[in-house]
Amino acid sequence: AELLVHVLSLCFLFSSIWGSFKKPLYKIISSHSFLTYLYENVASKVIVGNAIFVVFHFLVFLSTPESEYVSIIATQKSLFVGVLNLLLSVIVLRFHDLIVNDHENIIAIEEKQLIKETVTWKPPPALFIDINTKLSNIFVNPQFFGLDNIPTDKPVLFVGNHALMGIDMGFLIFHLYKERNIFLRGLADTFHFSIPIWGEFLRRMGAVVGSRATCSSLMEAGENILVYPGGAHEVLKKKSDDKYELKWKQRTGFARLAIQHQYTIIPVCAIGTNEMLDIIADVPVGWAFGGARGDLSVPIVKPPSPSKVQRIYFGFGKPIDTTHLNRDTSTENCNLIRDQCKTALESEISSVLHYQHNDPNRSTAHRLLEQTKTLVSSMLPN
Repeated sequence: AELLVHVLSLCFLFSSIWGSFKKPLYKIISSHSFLTYLYENVASKVIVGNAIFVVFHFLVFLSTPESEYVSIIATQKSLFVGVLNLLLSVIVLRFHDLIVNDHENIIAIEEKQLIKETVTWKPPPALFIDINTKLSNIFVNPQFFGLDNIPTDKPVLFVGNHALMGIDMGFLIFHLYKERNIFLRGLADTFHFSIPIWGEFLRRMGAVVGSRATCSSLMEAGENILVYPGGAHEVLKKKSDDKYELKWKQRTGFARLAIQHQYTIIPVCAIGTNEMLDIIADVPVGWAFGGARGDLSVPIVKPPSPSKVQRIYFGFGKPIDTTHLNRDTSTENCNLIRDQCKTALESEISSVLHYQHNDPNRSTAHRLLEQTKTLVSSMLPN
């Protein structure tokens, strides 16, 4: 049990500062003297107890006859656990002391290091991505329209609609990387980075927290960026929501940063995932967040049946220039760019939906059947 507590403590300490819980817990630990007093007293006794435990089992190990093989193995196991607990107790206590005495500097150091890693990050080899998307591409056979609208001489901010559960993102990112050598740095919600393994995986794949500081750092480094202004409310749609309704509210953060850094914006729509997944029910979770997320819910989604698996489509709209605004991030200019992006994206969604409706090869089952017929026909003698 003690070892489990230490491991969980280290998981928290080494989790990303981008997570939703680390900063608040740092502040709670540093500001409550009773918690500090309680922990220090308990921890010091635990360390002393572990030290005595280790010494005792070491002496037992030395005094156990070689003939008592089972006893030696059991003593070695206890000794190993005791040494591990002792080391982890000291490490966790040291981290606790640092948090209590200077948590603000620790947060600043972690954030500075993450931003540095964000800017110097390099994408994985294209071959790795190709291998990992080969099978899924067969089933959803993604189609891309308007690729010629993407500038090749400057970095771009891609602004999209969030499909249900965000399943389509990987296809968009990996296709642009493979075909255009453009790796999109996705802006993700802080919640993702609160989950140790998942958050680290996203970070390794180039995702960053959707904050002004990290986005500015990426733009200063000339990175291509992918943002979904609809955020959690769009990716976690409700059963009653329109499949392709943009839930941007009055957000202008992406427009402000694009104007400030004179970035070109490309609207990009994703179509198809929403038709594959059926929402069975909505589970309210807004009570855990409050504020702007007070009405947030998590959809319970039914996996697609073979007959519902189908193509997904991506459409890239015309570039939206921001240089003519001369970095003037007034409310009027930010609203102008946001509304321009929203109108362009809604137009792109409508256009691609029309193509989807008339696509004879939309259904994966139908498409694979036709391909099989063609293959068999080509193998038969004339």
